[in-house]
Amino acid sequence: MSKCKPIILSQGPQYCVSQCEDCQRVGLHYHHLMIGFELREFRQFTKQYLALPLDRHLMLFPDGSERIILNTPHPDIQLNLTRQEFNQLADLLQQARLMLDVRELI
Repeated sequence: MSKCKPIILSQGPQYCVSQCEDCQRVGLHYHHLMIGFELREFRQFTKQYLALPLDRHLMLFPDGSERIILNTPHPDIQLNLTRQEFNQLADLLQQARLMLDVRELI
């Protein structure tokens, strides 16, 4: 996505989802991390993420916090999220998915 022209699909305090006008790749920005997806990969990731039963996958970490570790389409990249972060990202992904659907209709 080096020369991409991103269009913001959804954003929050710590997150942003954008899509390149030219190549159609989708970027998920989380703090200082950016994960690039082909459009079909992003749709699949979003579908799986939104269907995930959070309470069944939370783990207690040594510091006493409950967190979930999520795989991404990139085998060496996992997301480590608290319940609040998980819910914020779920809202963001839902909004981005709706914006993608709207963009396809136009």
